[in-house]
Amino acid sequence: MTVTNNVTRFLDARKVKYSTHEVPAEKLGAVEVAQLMGVSAEQVFKTIVTNAKKASLCWR
Repeated sequence: MTVTNNVTRFLDARKVKYSTHEVPAEKLGAVEVAQLMGVSAEQVFKTIVTNAKKASLCWR
C-alpha cells in the first residue's frame, strides 16, 4: 500500500527520492524505530499529521 499524505506530496512535487516504512501501531519514538529498522536514529524522520479543525490545541 502506498502512503500518501502532505509530506509525501511535498516530496513528490519536488522530485525528492524517499522510501516509506510501516512500523507497529504502538507509539514508538524515533530511537525505537531506528533500532527496529537497524539504522541510526539520525536517519529516522517521523511525521505526525493532524486535522487542525478537529484538534483542540491552545497556543500561547
